[in-house]
Amino acid sequence: VMQLKEGFMISDADTEEGEDVPDTLKLLNIKSVMCVPLMNRSKLVGAIYVDSITKPYGFRGEDLHLLTAVGSPVAMAIENALLYSGRSEAEKK
Repeated sequence: VMQLKEGFMISDADTEEGEDVPDTLKLLNIKSVMCVPLMNRSKLVGAIYVDSITKPYGFRGEDLHLLTAVGSPVAMAIENALLYSGRSEAEKK
């Protein structure tokens, strides 16, 4: 997610095949995962990660779209908070 700057979802880590499923998901008994980048003006600010340990197929494609849509305003809020924090620090000096 951080490298490709794209959202990612694994519906069922137990049945998913290939290299897409990290070993840590199986070790931690995580059933489904979603992760999206937090982007503000093409700048990567962070990521939102959610998982489910109780049931496979805990997330749908619509959930990934919603999480992606929420990512931009969250990234903007983080950037604004960092700018405000830096400005407050500069004013104290």
